[in-house]
Amino acid sequence: MSLPPDALPFAPPSLSSFIGPAFVMICCALILYGTFCAQAYYYWSTYHDHMSLQSVVALLIVLETAHTAFCIHILYEYLVGAWGSPAAVMKVIPTVAVTVYLELTISSIVQGWYIYRIWRLRKQIIPTVLLITILFAHMGISFRATAYINKYATWIEVYADNHFTVDLNCTFGLNIALDASIASVLIFYLSRDRSNAVKRSTRSMTRSLINFTFSTGILTVLTSCGLFIALNVTKHTLTFGGMVQFIAKLYANSMLAVLNARQSVMRAAAASDTKFGLELSNMQTTSIAPASGRRPAAPIQIRTDTTVLTVSSNTWADKRADSFSNLQSDSPPEVNMFELSKEEV
Repeated sequence: MSLPPDALPFAPPSLSSFIGPAFVMICCALILYGTFCAQAYYYWSTYHDHMSLQSVVALLIVLETAHTAFCIHILYEYLVGAWGSPAAVMKVIPTVAVTVYLELTISSIVQGWYIYRIWRLRKQIIPTVLLITILFAHMGISFRATAYINKYATWIEVYADNHFTVDLNCTFGLNIALDASIASVLIFYLSRDRSNAVKRSTRSMTRSLINFTFSTGILTVLTSCGLFIALNVTKHTLTFGGMVQFIAKLYANSMLAVLNARQSVMRAAAASDTKFGLELSNMQTTSIAPASGRRPAAPIQIRTDTTVLTVSSNTWADKRADSFSNLQSDSPPEVNMFELSKEEV
């Protein structure tokens, strides 16, 4: 049951204070949508993943496009349709609930994909089940809280319902816990892989994945904390509503950023082998000890982080040319450059 305008518990806020912060956040969300489109184009033109993953990305594109269209409709209704009428600004339009449902769907898809990555990484049942439980609890409470928006005709009545505020606080709290848990579990597993890795390229790649996981995780956690603060500090405004639209774009961009970063991470790992590994100038066969009675086949170049040491075969040949001259046709033993260490050098 709606209240008449003269029966509101306080005067309707001005247009700038009520929807101004939401307008700014929705504009930022539209910028992120442009970034998302660029990432989607790069993904489709670069990677050829399994059909299931491509279907998820295609679904995100459809949902993000629909979410953006409804966000524009919200701005039009409040900034153009309700121009000059404070009472009309306080009315709840159905598009707001639609955008929130879309945001919940997008965030749940992305968080579910991260949980699937955790399962593929270790196949541990207990952490996976706990994360899925938090995800479904978050989804259930979020959909119930969104139902309150369509229940009333004005935002004053929505904010006056304590159940709405409690459900939103629980929603944002669970979202913070879920994002932090996903990032922590991923970083923990990757750190264990890095400590057990032997090759420098594997350690470098794992370190890059840890940094990337932390960066994407901290963004969503901080945004969720901002949602929680906005709900409890800036009451009777649509500030939290604008942040909800913003975080939907953030989730979609984080997933595509992870997918598109695979090639750069692999290139960085390969560069790590070239920069920090030990490299032979001739990767076929060579001899490293003149005392073995065999002449080195090719110069050996040993690279460290700061020094390049070159041992010429001519140096050994000048010293023992006479004694090794009859053994030049023998095949030297094979040496793997990754088996050499700085101490051995």
